[in-house]
Order: sequence, then C-alpha cells, then structure tokens
Amino acid sequence: MSYREELCKAMSWLGEQPNCWAIGYNTKYSRAGGTLQGFPGERIIEMPLAEALMTGVAIGLSLDGRIPLLWFERCDFLTLAMDQIVNHLSKLKLLSSGIHSPAVLIRCVVGNKDKPLFTGPTHCQNFSRAFLELVDFPVIQLQWESSIMKEYEKAYRRALNGTSTMLVEFKDYSIQ
Repeated sequence: MSYREELCKAMSWLGEQPNCWAIGYNTKYSRAGGTLQGFPGERIIEMPLAEALMTGVAIGLSLDGRIPLLWFERCDFLTLAMDQIVNHLSKLKLLSSGIHSPAVLIRCVVGNKDKPLFTGPTHCQNFSRAFLELVDFPVIQLQWESSIMKEYEKAYRRALNGTSTMLVEFKDYSIQ
C-alpha cells in the first residue's frame, strides 16, 4: 500500500474506536485531505483556524473520557498551540498530582517541498526534534508507510493509558 493508503487505513481503524473523535480544521468537509473518509462524520468536529482553541477543546474532550485525534494540516502551526501542548497537555498530570491525565493523538503534517505546488518555507517545517525536548510524550515521525498503522495503533493504546502521542506525517510521501 502507498503512504496515503496506509494513512486512510489507520484513520478508518481509529474511526472504528467508539471513543475516538477527530478534531481540527479541514476535517469535516475536506476530511483532512481525504484521509478521514472512513471516519464517522458524527465524531468529526470542524474547528476554525484557531490552533490554541482546538488544542484546548481536544484536551477538554480527553478529560471527558474521549480520545481526540487532533489534526494540524501543517506542522508549522503547532507553534500557535505551543502553550496548550507544552504547558497543559504535557504537564497537567504532574500539575494535578496524577488526578488528570489528558491524552490526545496529535496528527501533524510536514508540508510538501519536493512535489508540485510547493507550499512555501513557512508550510514545510518539521518541529519534531524541538517537541522531543518540550513534551513528556512520544513524538513519532512516520517515515515509512509500513509503520503508519502500527504507530497509530500504539498511540491509541498509549492514549487509553493516559499518554499523548504526536505523529508527524510527510506530505511529500503521500502525494501520488
């Protein structure tokens, strides 16, 4: 299977998990570039372009017992939700003495730079290494299509146990 087909397969599998909700911008109508086609529409929350807000909503959904799949169409926009990711999602368990353990699956994409329609230098940055230093949960780069399903399954299991995961996808790998 191609990189994109593996992404679609993983998103369909997450959609089969009744407590998993997709949240972000371009999720309800464009279905995250078509990768959420197999995800139930009633569990997709379309958000405005307000990264801090949608991250806060995802954290709230997690605290309510759901497992949010938080979609960032561009990895670059993680910086707009830095406070929520670093100081809330990553630290709330410590700050609450273990009472609260929010777990969010953060799905972000490093934009295309090698294929047609180059998205520009501010839409193809990879902040994975920086986040490895800033958060206490795994940051996984999905370099190979063969690892996509396995990594999303592991991330989901971690979320069931109260641990978030950031999964970094690469647009250049998914453009056919």
